[in-house]
This record gives sequence, structure tokens and C-alpha cells, in this order.
Amino acid sequence: MVDYTSFDERPELVLYEGWFDEGAKQVQLEERKKVNWEIPILTQSEIQQKIEALKDPGDVVFFYMGRGASHGGPLGMGAAVIELNPDHPGKKQKKYIAYRTDVVDMLPLGKGRKIFESDKSKEIASWVKDGHHKRIY
Repeated sequence: MVDYTSFDERPELVLYEGWFDEGAKQVQLEERKKVNWEIPILTQSEIQQKIEALKDPGDVVFFYMGRGASHGGPLGMGAAVIELNPDHPGKKQKKYIAYRTDVVDMLPLGKGRKIFESDKSKEIASWVKDGHHKRIY
């Protein structure tokens, strides 16, 4: 998002709407979209198991993130999407591809931006776990 007017193009991202009265120092908010914020936070081992459970080329698993540059979802910062590389085992192709994307209605908006590739599920699980936590306010 660039500024508040960016939400005009993406109304599904608006969770609350309201106003602020500067003189009276009052805020009025109305909830526009209910979101289930209670999701389990997985351990690195649980994340790794889910990654290793991918069986068919192109299969994906996603994890909500509480840190990063994406937006939305119950942890506030989008999702990490891990794909079993459909081109593996090709020349110089790694087994897994890690992406970051925004989340709308509790689902990732596609795969998003490619971050890196790796053959090591533990390496990817460590990267996911680094951002898969409750947000710190």
C-alpha cells in the first residue's frame, strides 16, 4: 500500500473503518470484516514436517507471518509460501522455492515474490520460523 487512498483499490483489506474528532479527541471505529486472529504458532520442527510433506511438483504450503514486508492475515504480515519446485530435478534447480505474499480472507494472494530456493527443508523452516510468530506491538 502506498497511502490510505490505495485501500480504495483493495477494499477487502479494510478491517475497520471510522473517524477521529480532533477537537473532542474521540475515535469511532466500526468493524468491516471479521477475522479469526487465533491461529496456532508452529515450531520449526512442525514447519519442516509440513514442507517435507509436499509430494507432487507444484504443491505448496503456506505459513502466516508476523514479520516481513507483506500484509494481511491473522499475524498481520502476510504469508510465506513454500513450493515443491515443479522443475526439480532439472539442471541447477533446487527442490523448494520460498515466496512472500499478501493475505486476503485468510488466503495468500498467489505465490507472491520469490525470495530464494533451497534443497534444505531445515533451512527454509528456519527462515519461516524467524517470521512466524505473534506480532509484537
